[in-house]
Amino acid sequence: MKCSKCGKNFDYEKYYGICPKCGTYNREDRQEENLFLRDGRDPFADMSGGRQEDSRRQEQSYNMLGQGQRPDPFREAAGEYTGEPRPSKVYQPKDEGDRPDTKKKKKGCLFFIICLLFCLLCIAAVIGAEMYYGMKREEMAALEELEIVSAGMGEEFTVDSHVLAVTGAQVLEEADMRPEFPQGEKCIAVSFTARTSDDFSDYLEVPYLAYETGGRRVYKEALYSDDFQVYAGYYGISLMDSYGWSYEENAEGAFVFFVEEDAQNLRVCVEERAGRYEEESLERVYEIPLSLTESGEYEDSLSLPEEEYENSFLLLEEGE
Repeated sequence: MKCSKCGKNFDYEKYYGICPKCGTYNREDRQEENLFLRDGRDPFADMSGGRQEDSRRQEQSYNMLGQGQRPDPFREAAGEYTGEPRPSKVYQPKDEGDRPDTKKKKKGCLFFIICLLFCLLCIAAVIGAEMYYGMKREEMAALEELEIVSAGMGEEFTVDSHVLAVTGAQVLEEADMRPEFPQGEKCIAVSFTARTSDDFSDYLEVPYLAYETGGRRVYKEALYSDDFQVYAGYYGISLMDSYGWSYEENAEGAFVFFVEEDAQNLRVCVEERAGRYEEESLERVYEIPLSLTESGEYEDSLSLPEEEYENSFLLLEEGE
């Protein structure tokens, strides 16, 4: 064998292809390759099929792959390959005329959802209105059947286990006389006596006022006794609280109200209820017409401790 680098001849099998002169490793087939490189002759051209044919077929396969086609080796082996390009399975975009309009579909879905929500909202509104007016009709029917009992001032009347009586009603302060009082309203006090013989008497609702002003009917709740306590001594009245009103064996005191200056047909009302908790219902209302006495002569100004005056709820109303 001749070394491909230095040209020395040596025994290939003895030296295992390694040149003893320059140490270059030589393959056994390099001789044929060197001949091909020197004279351009392909030593493998006479082999079955030939390398050039294999290269041509491989290049053709690559070209087919580049066009989105795949060669079928089984059909080629059977002699069925014709060289014609087969239809590509790669997705090809459709023409503009055939492409679905996705924007129109989205708009259609959005319009359908809006219509559905609008219908559901209308149904809910109808059901809610029916429930609301149904409750109102029940309340009106109950009010029509409600028993109104009239009593006079100084006359005792019984509510459950409580014996009550209105002993007097007086104007404590005319409208716009004190800056901390609600503007345009006068302050009145309604005095009661309340007694009960039942050690386990039920809670009794605090009375309220009913009157007419400006062509409308008005209902006013009594003030909390703690809110008006700082003025009680000045006006010379004893206040009634909710505990004494409901549970004390013998209680006396007044409830304080603010009403419009032109209030007419003043009545104090006490409700009588039956049942407990959710089953409680209004059975009757006791109405006592009031005859107001004018306010007495008080000092020109009311002197209150600074801390009590600051805690008065009436001062808060002035700030509002």
